[in-house]
Amino acid sequence: MSPELDEDQLPFSKAADVYAFGTIWYELQVGDWPISDQPVEAKIWLLGSGEGIRKVPAEANLGKEVTEILSACWSAEADSRPSFSQLADMLCPTLDTSGRALSTYRSKSRSAHRRG
Repeated sequence: MSPELDEDQLPFSKAADVYAFGTIWYELQVGDWPISDQPVEAKIWLLGSGEGIRKVPAEANLGKEVTEILSACWSAEADSRPSFSQLADMLCPTLDTSGRALSTYRSKSRSAHRRG
């Protein structure tokens, strides 16, 4: 859930959906939740303050483009997040010709080469 929403607040916004998309996309790239090594209370503070979530993409080492997209999706200011149209334009350069995320493909290729 994006930091500006309280669970009792409805309706959700497109900006909140962009934040959620960033979280899901991060999970697909990394295979883990953002800030997974913190107790619940710390996660709530880190997300609500915007402090902790800023460090997450850089620490995941996903590449410049992916880090910039995640940072935009996770902006603490809802009005600063991209629209889904803008997000689609931002995502296109990160995909190879099959539509697969380059950073995921590269990291899996590197892992396969190390094992073989």
